[in-house]
Amino acid sequence: MKIAAIGNSHIGALKLGWDSISKKHKDVEITFFAAAREALQDMELKDGKLVPTNDVLARRLEQFSNGVSAIDPEQYDAFFIVGGWKIFPVDKRTSTAVQSTIASDSFENTVGGNLAKLLRSATDKPIYLGHNPLRAQSKAFVKEFKSMSLSYAQRIDAVQKVAQEHSVTVVSQPVKTRSSEFSTVEKYAKSSARLRSAQLNDVIEEKKKRNEKRIALGKKPLKIANPKKLSHGKNEKSHMNGDYGALYMSALLSTMK
Repeated sequence: MKIAAIGNSHIGALKLGWDSISKKHKDVEITFFAAAREALQDMELKDGKLVPTNDVLARRLEQFSNGVSAIDPEQYDAFFIVGGWKIFPVDKRTSTAVQSTIASDSFENTVGGNLAKLLRSATDKPIYLGHNPLRAQSKAFVKEFKSMSLSYAQRIDAVQKVAQEHSVTVVSQPVKTRSSEFSTVEKYAKSSARLRSAQLNDVIEEKKKRNEKRIALGKKPLKIANPKKLSHGKNEKSHMNGDYGALYMSALLSTMK
């Protein structure tokens, strides 16, 4: 199965996670397309393909996907869009109307949702949509606010009702990574992955192969950089690490079966 994974900076963690488990899934091939922040709002449909509307975005996509900037639906069996929208904590005391509006806006008026709709207009193949990770929160914060939040499942189901009108499947954040209805376990935000660290991972693997040949020839091995030096700061709460990514990608493949 060939999958196109498309997303913002949060795809960095998923790419690192996938690199650590991909050997267990030899029948799956994933091409990652990524651009930070809301850059993917500058994609358009042209000749049946998703293409960037400016050179800056084209270069970003090419850097991450080994030279590919146009996403051709004919080349893939399924699509996974991650990020570009948030599953906000919702106060359970709000009215049903307000809750419905929040759910609708989460899909209809976000980069992730709009990208899913644009892709749906080009293909009838499966499209999966995942939100930005829930923020990592301290136990004290969770304890203070946990009684106020609408359940995570209720919020996901509400967005799914909107997304299913476009035949898009909303993917939940793995249970193991969640510390509450609105937060991620803090350890998954430690040494969280930047997009550059995920790219560096590919370079490292290539250098390892080259070093094996160099050592065999009696040559000095090439220096290999450490991806952890490109991680976010210790106070980062919104981006996650490769351990989170591995759990997420495993759960995603289970959903796709």
